[in-house]
Amino acid sequence: MNRATRTATGFADLLAPLNEAIAPLVKAGVAAPFLNPFGLVVLEIPGRKTGRPYTLPLACWSFHNTVVVSTVRSGSQWLRNLAAAETVTIWLRGRRRIATATVIVDGNVTSGNDGKSELLLQPLRDISQILSLSVAVLSVQ
Repeated sequence: MNRATRTATGFADLLAPLNEAIAPLVKAGVAAPFLNPFGLVVLEIPGRKTGRPYTLPLACWSFHNTVVVSTVRSGSQWLRNLAAAETVTIWLRGRRRIATATVIVDGNVTSGNDGKSELLLQPLRDISQILSLSVAVLSVQ
């Protein structure tokens, strides 16, 4: 049974309508991290097999040109797609930008690390390992 015909049984399937409703608002800058470093961003990630673009609103922590996003589901397909992508599109503060990603799963850097400071990565690696979180650090250009 293909994705279009199956019923919404997975957590991701249940979130799909909510993501579709929120994404345009976040792209416009609603709930963006301005004075508060926490907020929402939208990632547009190409599928690693099909190249099809996926749009995903995510909670983030932002500081200057670094954005950290996370998920408690280490096996999330968007993380695998993000790890495989050379660059991704991120909508941050109402603006479309290009970013590169470093993905950390269970404390291990699985992709990226294009010269990112170990002072930033080590605490995120520790948190990822202790809490079994997956973390992505985006360097916005």
